[in-house]
Amino acid sequence: MSHRNARLTVHGRRLLVDRVRAGRPVAHVAAEMGVSRATGHKWLRRWRSEGEADLEDRSSRPMTTPHRTSTALEDRVCRLRRSRNLGPARIGPILGVPASTVHRILLRHGLNRLAWLDRPTGRVVRRYERDRPGELVHVDIKKLGNIPDGGGWRTVGRAAGNQNRQATITARKSCRPVTESAPSRVAACTSSSVSRCISCSPCNALGPGTAAHRPTCSCAMRSPWRRRYCS
Repeated sequence: MSHRNARLTVHGRRLLVDRVRAGRPVAHVAAEMGVSRATGHKWLRRWRSEGEADLEDRSSRPMTTPHRTSTALEDRVCRLRRSRNLGPARIGPILGVPASTVHRILLRHGLNRLAWLDRPTGRVVRRYERDRPGELVHVDIKKLGNIPDGGGWRTVGRAAGNQNRQATITARKSCRPVTESAPSRVAACTSSSVSRCISCSPCNALGPGTAAHRPTCSCAMRSPWRRRYCS
């Protein structure tokens, strides 16, 4: 990605090459694009050598880094992090390296946050992802409060919400309507983040083997790639 002060983006480089190929002088085209003649020749030379692919930004990483920390030392830092859950300020004196170097090593290996590690094993917790919608569907049962007919107070306001409760809910406690909760089945697709929630009766919300745990996500039900359910 080009930096914010770059004169030429990838589109601008292609435009420069196209104008030069049309027969215009490189110096005139470079002046129009706001760059020097040498820069114009550089992008034209790169296009002639590699084609359109060489107009993309190249990595600025050096070819060699002589003073980079050795692999053996990085392994020792990672081993102390996983086994003893130590931070850079405590690992540094043990190995004789600055704490800033330890922090960069942990950051490079994804170990800079203890919350990202599994405490018993010390391994980085990897979140699984699915490539196709509906390939893995999470199904669960959750108790949610019933919404009175006409909407609750969060939607229509306090006054109208209380009226809807009085008209809809029959259960009373000290002359006040009691909003009961009902089990609902929730299905969520791990790839597309599509979810669906349907209220069900308490007798159907018994466990994964009941009808309440059948997937209700329309994306998952219609997907030809559906393979697994997770409850």
